[in-house]
Amino acid sequence: MQGAWVEPTHMSLSVVLILLALGGIVGGGVGYFLRFFISLGQKGSMELQVRKMMLDAEERAKKVVEDAGARGQEKVEQLTSEFKGREKDLKSTEERLVRKEEMLDSRQLKFDTDEANLAKKAEEVVAARAKADELVHAQQHKLESVANLSAEEAKSYGLIDNVITSRGEIVDPQVIAAQATAGK
Repeated sequence: MQGAWVEPTHMSLSVVLILLALGGIVGGGVGYFLRFFISLGQKGSMELQVRKMMLDAEERAKKVVEDAGARGQEKVEQLTSEFKGREKDLKSTEERLVRKEEMLDSRQLKFDTDEANLAKKAEEVVAARAKADELVHAQQHKLESVANLSAEEAKSYGLIDNVITSRGEIVDPQVIAAQATAGK
């Protein structure tokens, strides 16, 4: 019996080893499939999380774009308002400058006209002075030839009061008349 006893132990050890090997293979296969299914579940939940994050990001992006559009529209309206105000101010300034320029042009025209009139009057005064000098000289020469006296000699005889040698000495006839009445 002793021989029978040894063999079943030897066999049972190989069966145990085979069973252990089969158990390891089956356990590894079951572990692999469990891991596969768990990873699929996690993958699915990760995909859901990623989709949720994408939707949240899209919603936030849409909100940011809408906010930016609203702020942009407000800024455009503000700048348009400022532009119109500045344009109005510039137009007002331009109109004021045009009026001033027209006023200056009219003043310049008046000055030019006044200058031309003054130049004409100056020419007339020069011509009148020249004629007066000529008349004084002619009168003096006529008197000298009629009286056979020079101007200084006529003054010394008391025939004349003054000898006029320049225009500045010509006195208005009214002044002479006033002096004559005052002397009586």
